[in-house]
Amino acid sequence: MAAGGESGFRDGSHLSDVAAWGRDDAFAVGARTSDSSLSSGPVGLPPVAAWDTLAVRWDGARWAAVPGPGRGTLHEVCAVGPGAYWAVGTTALAERSGNISLVAHYADGHWQQVGFEGVGPLSGVAATGPDDVWAVGQDQDPRHASGALILHYDGHAWAPTETPVVGQAWLSGVACTARDNVWAVGTQQPQDGAFGPLILHFDGSAWAAVQPPATASPKGLSAVITLPDGTAWAAGLLSAAGDTGYTIPLVTSTQGGH
Repeated sequence: MAAGGESGFRDGSHLSDVAAWGRDDAFAVGARTSDSSLSSGPVGLPPVAAWDTLAVRWDGARWAAVPGPGRGTLHEVCAVGPGAYWAVGTTALAERSGNISLVAHYADGHWQQVGFEGVGPLSGVAATGPDDVWAVGQDQDPRHASGALILHYDGHAWAPTETPVVGQAWLSGVACTARDNVWAVGTQQPQDGAFGPLILHFDGSAWAAVQPPATASPKGLSAVITLPDGTAWAAGLLSAAGDTGYTIPLVTSTQGGH
C-alpha cells in the first residue's frame, strides 16, 4: 500500500473499499485468510468462514491495521463523522449455513459488529449522517425467494426496508446526497425475462424502480455515485466476461425525466 509507509500485509489480504472523513482520518476494509488455496481468489466467495475481516486506518502519516469485527469479509465502508464509520459485508455462523449479513460500526477507537442478523451478503453502504445510513445486498433467507435487500439505520437500530422489486435480484451499490435522494443499483431477473440492470431511487418516503436509460447495457450495474447537485452516475459491465465497462447518468422524473 502506498502513501506513507509499509502496510505489513502478506499474501491472502484483500482490500475492497476505502472511505475518508478528512486527510488524516480514513479507513480501508477487506479480508484476509491464512488458507493458501484461497489467497489469490476474490474476496467474499465461499467458504466465508475461512476469512477474517480486515480494517486499516490512515492517520495522516501512515496506514496501520486495527482489529476488525471478527470473521468474514468487509465489502464497503462509509464515514459518518470524525473517527466514525460503518462497514458491511458477509460473515458465517457455525450453527447456520449460508452467508450472514455483516454490519459493523467503528467508534471510540474500535470496530464492533452490531446485532442485525440477516441472511445474505451486503455489498454497499452510504450515509447522509450518523442517523441516516443505508446498506444494500441480496436477501438469501431460505424461507422465501431471494431478492434485493435494503437496510436502513435511523441512529438507533438497523431494519429492513420494503423494496419494489419482483423476481430474483441483488443490489451491488448505494449512494446518497440527501435524505430524499438515495440511489441503489444492481441486477435483476424479472419473472418473465433475462438478467438486466436494476435501478432504485428513494425520495424520502419510499423506494421506486427507475427505468434504465436506453444507453444501459443488458448486463447488471455494480456501482453508483451521487454528485452535490443531486445527479447520479452508475457503472457496470458491457459483457458477461467483464472486459469492458460503461457508465450512465441517472435522473428521476422530478429531475427532468429519463
